[in-house]
Formats: sequence, structure tokens, C-alpha cells
Amino acid sequence: MKKLLYITIAVFAFVSLNAQQNTERWERANKAYMEDEFTQAILLYEEILSTDEHSAELYYNLGNAYFKTNNLGKAILNYNRALRLNPSNEDFAHNLAISQARTIDKIEPVPQFFIKQWFIYLGRITGTDGWAMLSIIFLTITLSSVVLWLISNRLSLRKFGFYTALIGAVATIGSLIYAQVNYSRQTSYNEAIVMNSAAPVKSSPSVSGKDLFLLHEGTKLRKLQSIDHWSEIQLEDGNKGWIMSTAIEQI
Repeated sequence: MKKLLYITIAVFAFVSLNAQQNTERWERANKAYMEDEFTQAILLYEEILSTDEHSAELYYNLGNAYFKTNNLGKAILNYNRALRLNPSNEDFAHNLAISQARTIDKIEPVPQFFIKQWFIYLGRITGTDGWAMLSIIFLTITLSSVVLWLISNRLSLRKFGFYTALIGAVATIGSLIYAQVNYSRQTSYNEAIVMNSAAPVKSSPSVSGKDLFLLHEGTKLRKLQSIDHWSEIQLEDGNKGWIMSTAIEQI
């Protein structure tokens, strides 16, 4: 029992020390950034990430620091990571758009059906935690309305309870779906950013494969599969090919 207690105390002390060190790193990194010492800020932000501490704000600040050092690929990568954790943040989206405007490749996405566009837009209003919280609120409203419908003697209140419960049930299911979609998006690592200044895309996973097209730093793509040192990728316009895995970094 004492041994278990010692281990628990040791773990707690380590976590507390690590949190304190990261707080100090965060403050030093922000100070370095404000003093235009962007390389130092990057090193400190990356140190925090190396301790498995992640947050949208951390990725955003890191993206800003990389942008200031003209590292477009890393900037776009970290803005995307920030948006994964907080998809509704306008500052994140704004800085990402500014960075993407500086990329060489201009990929036109395949047009989407308006219902799908509407579905995606609604899903980005808030993050996974936000949708989960909304589902709890809607579920509470639904259950309360069911109780009102069951116990009320007045017809008007019973009707109100019934229709409110019906709407609440639909809203609860919708919120749960969006929470799951956002969670899957956050934990899916099939999206990546080109890190090299230029990277040829081949027709097959081989240096002898035919050159299909050339991608440049900052371009976003979807990774389909990997074979040896090659990754099969797909662009937003539907074009596919094989690229060296070392030329890209997953979001």
C-alpha cells in the first residue's frame, strides 16, 4: 500500500512539475514572439508539444511564429491543427486563408452538393465538446417535455410537451451526429500538408514512375495509403498520384 502511495505521489509530482514547466515555456515563448524572436518562440512552443500537451491556441501561436519565419508549410500545418480543435475560430481561419493565398498551387475543389455544404458548415459552428454539450441540453429538454406530456391534464400543455419532445429528440440526434463527425475528423490523420518547396507526384510508388504533376509547399492533400516510402494522395480537385512520404506531414 505504501509503495502504491509513493508511486502515486511521484506521478502527481511529475505531472505538476511538467505543467509548471510548460506554463513557464508558454510565457517565455509568447515573450519571445512579442520581441520578434520567432525562432526562439518556435523552439519553446515545440518543446511544449513534445510533452504531449496540445491546444488550439498552442498550434495557432506556433503557426504564427512559423509564418513570421516564412516557413509556409509549417504555418499552414499548424493552423489546420488549430482549426481541428476549434473549427469555429475566425482568427484561425483568417490566418490560414492568408497563408494559403501565398501558396503556388491553386487547387479548385470539386463542387459539392449544396446539402453537403450546408451540413459541413453547421458542423463547424462549434467543436466536438460544444456539440456534445448541446446534445445533453437537448436531451434534458426532450425528457422534460416527455414528462410534461405524460403528467399534464391540460390538452394545450400536452400538445406543447409532445411537439417539443419531438423537436428535442431530433436536435439531440443531430447534435450527437455532429459530435461524432467532429471527433472522427479530429482523430483522423489522412490529411497532410506538403513540406518541400517542390515535390513531384508520380503515377506509381517508384522513382521511375511517370511524373504526373508537381506540388509545392503548403498544399493540402488527402493521404489514401502508404507503400514503403511512398504515399498515395488525392487533391481537392480529384487528382491522384504517389508522392514521397518525407515530402508531406500529416495534420
